[in-house]
Amino acid sequence: MGNANIKIYLVLVSAIVLLTVLLLRDCGGKPDNSKGTVWVDGKLYEKVSHTTDTIYKDTTIVRYRAGRTIIRDTTIYLPVPMNVDTASILKAYYARNVFSDTLRLDSLGYVAVRDTISRNSVVGRRYSASLRERTIKETTILKEPRRGSLWLGMGFSSNVTTDVSLLYQSKKEWGIQVGATLDGKDVYYRSAFFYRLTK
Repeated sequence: MGNANIKIYLVLVSAIVLLTVLLLRDCGGKPDNSKGTVWVDGKLYEKVSHTTDTIYKDTTIVRYRAGRTIIRDTTIYLPVPMNVDTASILKAYYARNVFSDTLRLDSLGYVAVRDTISRNSVVGRRYSASLRERTIKETTILKEPRRGSLWLGMGFSSNVTTDVSLLYQSKKEWGIQVGATLDGKDVYYRSAFFYRLTK
């Protein structure tokens, strides 16, 4: 192996070591979640956008149940006083009394209940519910992050020169190139730094 070949070999080994260090530094380490990265199924992605939409749907329900379908609980008998006004008792017994109540469910709405009672029984029950259903929809758009890449190139020219180059393109906006040109017995070394101007 000649001196020129040894020099090329040393330059290439040095370039490979340098680019490997840069590649590991550029790709290694833990991701910074403040920049909008997230792990999905063991793979790292960048957040492009994240939106949260709240959708409200108002629903009104009105139902009526006949008294005979309402379950009657235990009847408790109390002692009857001896001096009573039978006419007023019968008048109250046959009267129809309506009782209403409303139950508020915070921000979800309300349920209103109206019972009609006559002859000591529930004649009918009407309830109406006005409910607001809330649905929260979150949408996150992800993309795979840019990664650094390593390129190896070789070229020949008409004046019998051989060119070997290594190019490392980082995941950021820069790249670095090292190479050697063999021109007969002479070896020329070069390096270059690149920065992306347009996207």
